[in-house]
This record gives sequence, structure tokens and C-alpha cells, in this order.
Amino acid sequence: MIFQLAQTTGTYLELAWPLAGVVVFASVLLAVLAVVRKRMNSPVELGGDFSLSSLRKLHKEGKLTDEEFARAKGKMVATTHKNIASQSPRSPDDASPPAAEPKLPD
Repeated sequence: MIFQLAQTTGTYLELAWPLAGVVVFASVLLAVLAVVRKRMNSPVELGGDFSLSSLRKLHKEGKLTDEEFARAKGKMVATTHKNIASQSPRSPDDASPPAAEPKLPD
């Protein structure tokens, strides 16, 4: 079909710009779809200002139940302990017991 159209108009150059436009449009569409797909598949991340005090505030305002608050606080504390442990690896020669985990107030 493209070749028939080019033969009737007399030149392939007249078709080059529309074909280039289609190629550019398809490339942009694929890039946008890739970004959307990546965002949809990525885990939800909490903002940098999310902290234990913001959890307490949400709980105090009634936006979190006692169960939700306890679960979120537990996850936050566990993640913090995991991050601290991964930052300071212990050597196998170290005979001293690990430090006790601090107890945080509610």
C-alpha cells in the first residue's frame, strides 16, 4: 500500500515525514507505557517525613486504630533495627553479646 501510494505520487520522500512521525509517536508511546508500568509495579514508598511521631499523630487523631498503630510501629521499629544491624556487621571473632534492643515508649 505504501509503495503503491509512493508510485502514484512519484517520490518516496513525500512519505518519509509521515512515516517518521509515526515512528516518533510510537517511540514516545512506548516510553510512556514503560514509565507507567514501572510505577505501577514498584512498591509504595513512604515519604521522607514519615516518622514514629507522625504515626502517633495519626493514631491520636483517630485515623489509625490501635491495631494499625501497633502493626505500623512494629514494622517501623523492625526496619530500623534491620538497617542498623546491616550498617554495623559483627565479626565472627567478636565474643561480646549483641546490645539489647532499646524499648521505645508508645
